[in-house]
This record gives sequence, structure tokens and C-alpha cells, in this order.
Amino acid sequence: MKREDLYKELQSTGLGAGRARDIVDGFFDLIREGLTSGETVKVKNFASFSTRMKDEIEIRNIPSPPPPCPWD
Repeated sequence: MKREDLYKELQSTGLGAGRARDIVDGFFDLIREGLTSGETVKVKNFASFSTRMKDEIEIRNIPSPPPPCPWD
């Protein structure tokens, strides 16, 4: 389901298009704010969102840059 689908679902309940967008966008803004501040965001009977720190990894097999173009 995409954001546009959520807008349409809310509009089908009788809300105006602008109000539906405000509600959906506000919902995602609250989740984003919570995650960026390091909190776990729980939406009852739906999902739980959290961030985690991962250890650094060593990147291997990095391709070398392409040779310069002859017309440069």
C-alpha cells in the first residue's frame, strides 16, 4: 500500500482530500521524528519501528574509476 492509497482510503470515509493528506503525512512525520530521536515507535495492533546501530563492515572489490575519456 502506498501513501496515495492511504489518502484514497481516508477520502472514502468522507474526509476531504486536504484533510486526508494532513492526517497521513502527520502520521508518518510522527514516526520519522520518533525514529530520528532514537525512540522505538509502537503503533498498537499494527507495527513497531526502531533503529539500530550496526558495526562497521569492510568493503571489498570496489571497482576502480573508469579511465578518462579521450575527448576530455
